[in-house]
Amino acid sequence: MKRLFISLIALALLVVPLSAFAQDDDTFTIEGFVTEDGSFFALLPDGWAADGNAVDGLTIANDEAILDAMEADEEGGPESGQFAMLVLPLPSGELAAMLGEEASFSDVLALVMQFMGDSEDMPAFGEIGELDAAISGAAAYGANDKFDAMMAAFDLAPGTYGILVLLAAPGELSEFEDTGLDVASGVSYSPALDTEYTTADGLVLSYPSNWIVVEDTGVVTITSEELDMESEDVILESGQYALSFLNLTALGLTGETLEDYADAVLAELLEEGDIPADPVRLILGDEEILVISVSHESDNEGGLILHDHDGTIYAGVYAGPNGEADLAGYMTANILLNLGE
Repeated sequence: MKRLFISLIALALLVVPLSAFAQDDDTFTIEGFVTEDGSFFALLPDGWAADGNAVDGLTIANDEAILDAMEADEEGGPESGQFAMLVLPLPSGELAAMLGEEASFSDVLALVMQFMGDSEDMPAFGEIGELDAAISGAAAYGANDKFDAMMAAFDLAPGTYGILVLLAAPGELSEFEDTGLDVASGVSYSPALDTEYTTADGLVLSYPSNWIVVEDTGVVTITSEELDMESEDVILESGQYALSFLNLTALGLTGETLEDYADAVLAELLEEGDIPADPVRLILGDEEILVISVSHESDNEGGLILHDHDGTIYAGVYAGPNGEADLAGYMTANILLNLGE
């Protein structure tokens, strides 16, 4: 298994202090938020709320009242002490047709601001500058009598720009800006799972409609495009991802915990030079997954994710090119959390 790694967990460790994690033996436990359609994952400070989907984006607020007001499209702005933020996904391919392949973050933000300039609700923004904080990109600031705002363009996921909007009561944006940027840096996004595939044993997997599914001897492989997965040393290029799913219970593996199953899988998959990290247990509402990252120098990186679906243990193994495997990892977790019959 070539350089297994899951980026969303790495981001989690950066955003949340280690004191916030519960540790049982060698397993860290993290509680997170995921939208109902699975398109966004985020780590929220205590007491914060969030909602959203792939179309409308992800809305996060430090007060559920302002979150409800934004969803209801009510007039006005945050009251003193209230803070809200919005993350919108923009496919880079669509923007390239308008801005060219070499478009900068500033170019993207300028285009978005141009389209939003006619809105009476948005303030007039100042000059666009470089953003070099918890996220890197371009940003501009604006204000009116209702709120102060920051708008930024950054890389949300491979092939997808993110537009970030921070909102606070007049004069209070500076109090929340760093926290908002930290939260934004831990947001993961994947395309909507809008197509279903039923396996030979009746399991239903949801996946993006433009991806490819192949099933062979109990292993379901989902790829971003047609790939030669028979090769023993597949080198994935930018934008190429491969996810494989298997039923560990059907294979006869047993164990008392997900860690036991992970040990059995890794014993079969690890190659010389692979270094497995401690497991991370991610809790999303009533669901949970176990993530194992393994480091190895190669052209690919990836990870192993396990999930107990109604008493049946499933494993997802994913891979992507160096620096881009975060999308493959989140997609794998998303598919495992949306299994059906």
